[in-house]
Amino acid sequence: MGRRLRQAMLLVGAATCVASPARAQECLPFGVGESLSYVVRIGFGIRVGTGEMSVSAGDSVRGGSTLLLRFAVDAGAGPIRATQRSASWVNATPLATLRFTKHERSPLTNVDDSVEVFPREKRWTAASGAIGYSPSDLPLDELSFLFFVRTLPLGLDSSWNFSRHYDPARSPTLVRVLGHERVKTDAGAFETWKVELKVRDPAHFRGMGRMVLNLTDDAQRLPVRIETDMREAGATVLELSGRLSPPMTACLVRRENADTAPPHPAQKFQTTPDAP
Repeated sequence: MGRRLRQAMLLVGAATCVASPARAQECLPFGVGESLSYVVRIGFGIRVGTGEMSVSAGDSVRGGSTLLLRFAVDAGAGPIRATQRSASWVNATPLATLRFTKHERSPLTNVDDSVEVFPREKRWTAASGAIGYSPSDLPLDELSFLFFVRTLPLGLDSSWNFSRHYDPARSPTLVRVLGHERVKTDAGAFETWKVELKVRDPAHFRGMGRMVLNLTDDAQRLPVRIETDMREAGATVLELSGRLSPPMTACLVRRENADTAPPHPAQKFQTTPDAP
């Protein structure tokens, strides 16, 4: 068995279930091998591109094992094209960003960003020379925050106010469950929780931006629909078109450091492997 394969298998265990003698077993609803593909639509459902979100075993960052989260979008109509690539190297438990990169190309945007994040020191440095201090010792970036939302104990009327972005200028992020909704996509029909995020992102939104996620009402909390209202393209929707996800293991889940979120008890996930 090769070294990289052994590391990946070890990270699957680290990503999905971590036990400690001092507390209940912990889990994440995603792990190495998860890969989700999307179609991108604008306006009245016009298809303009594709997207992909995935989890893999990341390289070591400052001596520690990581999960590598990736998100990519290619979209456009005629000669007007836009691409986005973002990657986040995170500590799995507790979830925290260690490194973040982003590359964007569009008629209105040209971004190349690379940030090193130091959770214990509550600081970050960018390749551009910018430096700053984080409001939390469990910082997140815009991509890892989408994965973090999947870990929340969603329920009717649930809401949170987080100051977890590594850059305090991007906080707070408001998260609110809008209700339960059945969603049909090219990948099938899903029972979902509809979750609203209000985020600070001057590069893409006018002031406070809004994003709506439809997360499956099961252990994996798969984002089957992602809707944003972006300055460059207006209302943009990503709908799940296919997936490759590893089976999940039933376990007790304990979430930590939810900033202003009220404490909540451990929640048991009843899971079954994906259908072939």
